Amino acid sequence: MIQSFSDYQAFDPSTDPGDFIYLYKDLPDSLDSLCNLVQNQLVHPWNGGPQPQGRRYEPRNNHRVANMLEQLVQMNPDGLVMDRLLDERVIASCRENALLLTSILRYQGIPTRVRASWVKYLSSDQSKFTDHWVSEVGHEDEKRWLLVDTNPKRIDLPPSEFQPGGAAWLQLRAGEAAPETYRTDDDLFYVKLNFGHDFNAVLGTGPHYWEAPPLFHVKMQEMEDWQLALLDRLANLLENPDQNLDELQQLQQEYEVLQGLESAWPIFEQTVYS
Repeated sequence: MIQSFSDYQAFDPSTDPGDFIYLYKDLPDSLDSLCNLVQNQLVHPWNGGPQPQGRRYEPRNNHRVANMLEQLVQMNPDGLVMDRLLDERVIASCRENALLLTSILRYQGIPTRVRASWVKYLSSDQSKFTDHWVSEVGHEDEKRWLLVDTNPKRIDLPPSEFQPGGAAWLQLRAGEAAPETYRTDDDLFYVKLNFGHDFNAVLGTGPHYWEAPPLFHVKMQEMEDWQLALLDRLANLLENPDQNLDELQQLQQEYEVLQGLESAWPIFEQTVYS
């Protein structure tokens, strides 16, 4: 068993179902069935498919799993059902899909964590990456993590198709990728933000899209050498987070700029709703 499996079996504030934990009783236990179940509770706002009438994606309503479950029960008191109608579904993007699956699996005693990543299989241009969230599910018999995407459903995603949030930072810092390869700009806003998301996800603090520790919000032209070096160090450690989990935790405790969450909601809101 990977030593860190036990760190990802308990609920954290983002994955805790709260008063709605009763909805998890008697759910299927196969990954295939659970991915189907999650897909039938949520509808992605940008997948090109039909959307619920009279509503739009509002990520602040989906901050935690308990928030999503509350909405689902309000729209259909039968709970997590496979025949949920489109207008009864919560509008939720990849982060919420991964979070709901992670919550259910933790209830079932299976170590699971959310990861913020970059993938090409969702991109219309295969030379470019799309920022994306998936779940990592602990496979105790094989002593490894399974990468699981609920939407689109992909179980045991090959590691070659998954690039952790910090990997883009390292690619760009080394000059091994062009900035346009990623969803980025001159300030590398989304690269830094996705990097910060993955850092917090590995440490069990599940931020939302626009939240990350203060260091990840510093503008590139304002970064000092020690800040760049610290981000390089974090990104390298996140290449193998299980082996380096203790050091990642120590760095967070040591550096105030890695503690807490800073919001970039105005930028996110402009990107989503403009």
